[in-house]
Amino acid sequence: MKWALWAKTINDAWVLTAAAGALLFIFSGLYVFMGSQFEDENLETLLELLPPFVSKLSPIPFKEMVRPLGRIAGLLVDPTLFLTCGLWAIARGSDAVSGELNRGTMEILLAQPVPRYQIMLVQAIVTTLSAFLLVFIVFVGVGLGVWMAGFKESVSMAHFARGLVNLFSLIYCLAAVTTLLSSVDRYRWRTLALGGGFMVTQLIIKVLSRLRDDFEFLRYTTIYGAYEPWWIISASDDMFWWTWMGLCGVLLAIGTVCYVVATIIFCRRDLPAPL
Repeated sequence: MKWALWAKTINDAWVLTAAAGALLFIFSGLYVFMGSQFEDENLETLLELLPPFVSKLSPIPFKEMVRPLGRIAGLLVDPTLFLTCGLWAIARGSDAVSGELNRGTMEILLAQPVPRYQIMLVQAIVTTLSAFLLVFIVFVGVGLGVWMAGFKESVSMAHFARGLVNLFSLIYCLAAVTTLLSSVDRYRWRTLALGGGFMVTQLIIKVLSRLRDDFEFLRYTTIYGAYEPWWIISASDDMFWWTWMGLCGVLLAIGTVCYVVATIIFCRRDLPAPL
């Protein structure tokens, strides 16, 4: 592969990744530190006052949120982290094909002696490594927050890292789905709109699946049904790998299939000339 292709792709990704990483680092540390300011007894009393339907919507049992690990795990389902990672994945995925076409740089790339599949492969690798970097930044931010907070009860960062693997798998899957949308489009704004619409629709389905027991089947129709970081964090040693495969394995498999299909489409597609 041409080093120039690697350099260009990294250069396209680093500003967005740096901005998202800075936000996630600051937010993760503050989230943990601010959560430590609640006394366990007061928090338990507060949670007991909430309506029953709120407990159904919560991905973490209220009894676990009283403990430091459960409270910290709430970061992984916080809207700020959720949306930051999701929007980053959509932005990166949309840049793979339609972004290059929209900017008029795809013609320059294809004029070089580089096979089309290598262009997609480099995009996928850079996006995946950047996603791993963002998750690692969250881990460091949480570690700093735990150090500043000084919880009375020890916090297992190794167990928390299990949930971060689920977060990485979700980012990877969202980026891959958006890359697939990008591979059939020529306008980045439309790819962003479709990717954002996909994410919002999937989130709505996930919320509906939690509202009522007869909507539980909807969980199997959304990728967010496989995003349950607390299940992995709290899984026993004998059930950990089964839980991991049922959640992270599904997301990684869907993402990989989307990347493969996107590459096939891109390699066979007649690309439009720049306007």
